[in-house]
Order: sequence, then C-alpha cells, then structure tokens
Amino acid sequence: MILAEHLHNVDRHWAVLAVGEAERDHGLKVADARLVKQAVGQQMHIDFPEDGGDDELLHRLAMAYEMAAIEGLDAFLNPTANEEELRNQCSAGAWRAFEIRRLFTLPENEIERISHLLHLSALAYCGDRWSDLRRWYNENEKSIQVPSVSRATWDRRLLYRLFECWIRLFRKKR
Repeated sequence: MILAEHLHNVDRHWAVLAVGEAERDHGLKVADARLVKQAVGQQMHIDFPEDGGDDELLHRLAMAYEMAAIEGLDAFLNPTANEEELRNQCSAGAWRAFEIRRLFTLPENEIERISHLLHLSALAYCGDRWSDLRRWYNENEKSIQVPSVSRATWDRRLLYRLFECWIRLFRKKR
C-alpha cells in the first residue's frame, strides 16, 4: 500500500531532485491537469496554462521516478529482505511514473507501442495501480489490440503471443 509519506519520500529522491523542485512541482501539476482534461473531455473547460517544454519535462520527471523505483526493485522483488524503505521507494516511484506515463501518446510503430504498453503495465503493477491500469486499458481498447500473427515472422509471432499473455494477465479478462 502506497502512503502519502512514501510519495513524499520519493519526491526527495536524488534523481527527482536533479530535475529541480520547482520543475517537479510544475510537472506534477501538468500531469494532474492533463488527467483531469482527459477525464472531463469537452464537458468542461480547464484553464491551465502549459508551455512548449512541458512534454519534455514530463519525460524527464517520469524517468527520474523510474530511477527511484529501479533502485528499490531488488527489495520489491525479494520481500523477505529487511529493506522496507527500498520496497516503498520502488512502489512510490512506480506509482508516480505510471501517473505521468499514462498520459503519453502511444507510439505508432507496433513494436514501440507494445513496449510502451508493457512498460506502463509493469509500472502499474509495481505501483499498485491495478484499477487505474484496467481503466486505462478500457479507455484505450483499440490501442491494446494484439497484432495478427498470420503473416508475422517467428520473432514477431513470439512477441505478439507474449504480449497477448501479459495483456490478458493484466486485464484479468478471459
């Protein structure tokens, strides 16, 4: 379970602080505003000024949170280790990274799209964001379609089948 304390601690991680506190705060506000805009659609006008560098800032910020998550990944994967602080850092970093990365535009290229979806799903798993991931899957149903294997090379067939398995596991459907 991610607590506000864990999120506060990950906000003070060296990689996140390297982005800058003011930039971090602005990036989190941009992410919140974009999420609200996606949720309300055309029903309401959200007046939140963004500038041209916000996309790049969100990418840097997501990467910083992922760095924090990666540092605690071993403790997360081995819960018997007595490193609760690192486990919490991993979960909180993944929580924040998912919060930002789910707003990114999906790549057009098939392989890049699959990598992006698996990346996003892994962050949701580590950040305990299952319900948010399922909602994101439902909102992006067309984007998570598994490509046909009928004329694919063996390496792509394998990738598509593995992708299908992971998506079914994450979606918890069928």
